[in-house]
Amino acid sequence: MTILFLEPETAVVLINTVSLAIFALVIFQERPHLDARRMVPVGIAGILGVPVGVLVLDAADASVLRIGITALIIALTVSLRFGIPAALTGSRVSGPVAGFTVGVLITALGVGGPLMVVLMLAREWPRRVVRVSLAFYFVLLQSAAIPGYAIAGLYPRERIELILIVVTPVLVGFGLATLLLRRMDERRFRRAVVTVIMLTNVFVLGREVLHLQGVIS
Repeated sequence: MTILFLEPETAVVLINTVSLAIFALVIFQERPHLDARRMVPVGIAGILGVPVGVLVLDAADASVLRIGITALIIALTVSLRFGIPAALTGSRVSGPVAGFTVGVLITALGVGGPLMVVLMLAREWPRRVVRVSLAFYFVLLQSAAIPGYAIAGLYPRERIELILIVVTPVLVGFGLATLLLRRMDERRFRRAVVTVIMLTNVFVLGREVLHLQGVIS
């Protein structure tokens, strides 16, 4: 939700930098459930999308793009209830295509991650597999994005200080989330993930529409 209250470029850089440590911890916790061979092609595709995302972040007004992506995520999340067509989720290319697309979107706009979650949920992956697979993908992605941000000059002193301030509460939140996850079965996990995706994306969509209309800055 940080992206809703900060200047967009700062929010994107902050989220993608701080979350790297969280995803590394998830991989350590859930490493027995990681199928790296299945996720490496998806991660490589995501890395290929990073340079495109850095260019978009550095040069573009992203409000219209963000509206389009959040609307797509909402539609795909709703379709989970009715079953996303197998052609969209079961083919060999669907993973790398989603990986590249999310690589561009996350690096540039700070949205798009739920696309990967929706793909994994549609494939009926268990919750711990979803968790560690997402973490593995994002570690690869952000390990490429962070040097790109640095080269593009997106780490002024003020952002570095903000990153250091945010790290501690984020780690506390990670610990609480881990405890909560252990109490969830597969059905509750799936329901909770879908609810969070819907709420956050509806909020982002509403904020961007209001921004374009000049209601908020």
